[in-house]
Amino acid sequence: QDVLYWADRANHRICRYDLLKHQVLNCFGKRGEGEGDFQYPYQMRFDRDGYLYVTDILNARLQMFDANGRFFSTIGHFGSGDKQLFRPNGLAIDVSSDHVYVSDSYFGHIQVFKAGEALGPLRDANGKILIFQSPTGLAWHDGQLMVAETTGGQVSRVRIDASAQTVGSDSGDEQVEP
Repeated sequence: QDVLYWADRANHRICRYDLLKHQVLNCFGKRGEGEGDFQYPYQMRFDRDGYLYVTDILNARLQMFDANGRFFSTIGHFGSGDKQLFRPNGLAIDVSSDHVYVSDSYFGHIQVFKAGEALGPLRDANGKILIFQSPTGLAWHDGQLMVAETTGGQVSRVRIDASAQTVGSDSGDEQVEP
């Protein structure tokens, strides 16, 4: 697709730019707490069906939109417990399993969602919650979750056991030097 999307955090909106015509197509959203409103949108990813997921930091949720920016759904809600979001930042989607990974930069954990339902925090093979140093960036790459740890100054690689009944890591995290 020849469209660039970006989070205009200062104006609490998402903008679309046509790379072929060299012009802004539209911007959507405004500061607020309602459907389609944002309080500091951050990372964005598309799922396999073309829906755009956006982390909405201070509203503590993910919002989903169609490719034209029409609101579709909200995932997650504010809280500090399992299956809740406090300061969602990073976002990655494994399109082969439809798992959505959302990092919380404040608590350092990563919540996992599937089909809009919270599955809980990412855990290692022993069931222990994986904690990172302010994970603000996530990417799914070659079957692995890459975690940018802001205060740790590193990127960690997490191998996910896709055959397990619950989402977890097969051997914890491995540090990747910049």
